[in-house]
Amino acid sequence: MEDRRLLSRYGVWLIVGLCTPTEETPIPLLGRLLGALCHWFSATQYLPDDQQGATIERLKSDYLHSWLQEIVKNHFDVFVSCLLPHPVEYAKVGGHWDTLASKSDHVKEGFRRLFCLVPYDLVTQQVWEKVMPHWMEAIHNEVPEKDLVDLKITLSKLLDPEMSPLGFDSMQMYSFIAARFINTDETIQEQTLSWLQLLSSLSITIPIYQLLEMFQDGVKALLRKHVIVKKDDKGDLPTVEAVEENYSDGETNEPGDDGKKPYDNTLENQTPPEQTLTCFILMFDVFYKQLDVQEIEKHKGVVGPVSIPFLTLMKEMLRSPCLAPHTCSGDKYCTTCDLTITYFQLTMDILAYLLPLLAIQNNRVADMIPPEPDSSQMSKEDSSKDSVTEKMPEKKITDPSAGKDPKTDNIQVSVSMPQ
Repeated sequence: MEDRRLLSRYGVWLIVGLCTPTEETPIPLLGRLLGALCHWFSATQYLPDDQQGATIERLKSDYLHSWLQEIVKNHFDVFVSCLLPHPVEYAKVGGHWDTLASKSDHVKEGFRRLFCLVPYDLVTQQVWEKVMPHWMEAIHNEVPEKDLVDLKITLSKLLDPEMSPLGFDSMQMYSFIAARFINTDETIQEQTLSWLQLLSSLSITIPIYQLLEMFQDGVKALLRKHVIVKKDDKGDLPTVEAVEENYSDGETNEPGDDGKKPYDNTLENQTPPEQTLTCFILMFDVFYKQLDVQEIEKHKGVVGPVSIPFLTLMKEMLRSPCLAPHTCSGDKYCTTCDLTITYFQLTMDILAYLLPLLAIQNNRVADMIPPEPDSSQMSKEDSSKDSVTEKMPEKKITDPSAGKDPKTDNIQVSVSMPQ
């Protein structure tokens, strides 16, 4: 193995010296060379800290870096196509492409190839925004849940805003996701939210304020009357489309090894209000999971730094027609009712997380309002009144007409003189 790595130096020198890329270079030939180099970067990722390792690392920085930068500059689309989870046929060179591997293994090994290029400044912001939507869709559709643990370390390193080798800040890192909430429809947002659910399930942190800002853009887009049906209000055509992986060489849109089927769109059989409501539920589900992942402090009240933007988001959602009263059709199962219940249940769970456990008492108002007696005190007072009433003697009510002489109409007074 060590001899083969040393011999690979000659291949690098030949590529750099004899295969200078130009605008006339045949695309299939260039793509095959790029595929071979991507495999070589992956095979030489971990090297011993000795003279051999230093020699190969020097080849990457001194020779290949400038050659690949020229490729990115003049043949950007070819370079990007070689970094996709399902590249064109001529770019499938070496490694997992030469073995009988499952779709899950192809995705995992291909993503590691991409990770190997990151330290050499080959994955720029523009490249990142092009390839990551395809990788997120491939991971979501083709990697079973039990194999996601293998990708968790790589994803955590890449998407860590502070320690990522990409050198991006959080806004740049998640720009490929944020762009998919601006003036987009339910299909694109649902697909993007499924990626965020995947990242949250792997305990990968997404800045909470940035997440709420994305969702606010998404809700505003869904509340608009005309969302990417024709042109928007400014006359600009939409630039974001739903991601669909291209399959070739016998790869089809059939369930994979884990039973997952690509392009499984949950919105296909739903009405437009139900589609919007589904997106709202997914937004709250991702937000609720991120509260737990980031260990956001509970019960900070309605004026907390997280509560205010969340309540603003919730208020915008409640303006949506999808939450208006409706009439169920017949005795059949009502999807709208079920989605509405789920939405408000999630809302209650989040509010219970954010709001204080005990109601805050306003002492100034409390001093002005006399306290109401307890029911036990009221029952004691009632019983004491009853006992007093029972002990009081009965009073005789004398008829005022008594003692009058009906004939003389004079008052008869009997006086007893002392003896």
